[in-house]
Amino acid sequence: MKGVDDLLYPGKAILTNDADEVWPHLYIGDMGIAVNCAELRSMQFTHVLNCAHSSRHDGKIYDGMGITYMGIGAYDSPMYDMSAHFNNGAEFIHTAMEEGGKILVHCQVGVSRSATIVLAYLMLKQNMTLAEAIKKVKERRGIYPNPGFLRQLINLHIQLYG
Repeated sequence: MKGVDDLLYPGKAILTNDADEVWPHLYIGDMGIAVNCAELRSMQFTHVLNCAHSSRHDGKIYDGMGITYMGIGAYDSPMYDMSAHFNNGAEFIHTAMEEGGKILVHCQVGVSRSATIVLAYLMLKQNMTLAEAIKKVKERRGIYPNPGFLRQLINLHIQLYG
């Protein structure tokens, strides 16, 4: 896991915006942008994937905005099985892209849960290795999935590439 850690953490602070485009029409963001309806409208998002879904942040805010919502009630804990959401998260993102949409994938801070799902999408639907996916996302956004999520992404890489 040392090599993957080196890709993710270059020894400097992680700097992020509220939302960063990490792949065409695919953004990773934080809760601040996710609850800012004016900004979501202005950026013309059509889909939101909330990786920190809860009764408090359940997608009702988007009613009447023409935004398709999906929530994953994930915890940012190394013990949480985020891999259980890799396929449905990747499929939601893929469908949004096929529909010509613009998607925001977010969690609380936008560096662990949401980044993990986007990395899984790039691996599953864009045929990238884990290293390629990390490099691609890091061109645009500082990310740092927790160690448990990294292990799960490494396992996905092994399943896909041996």
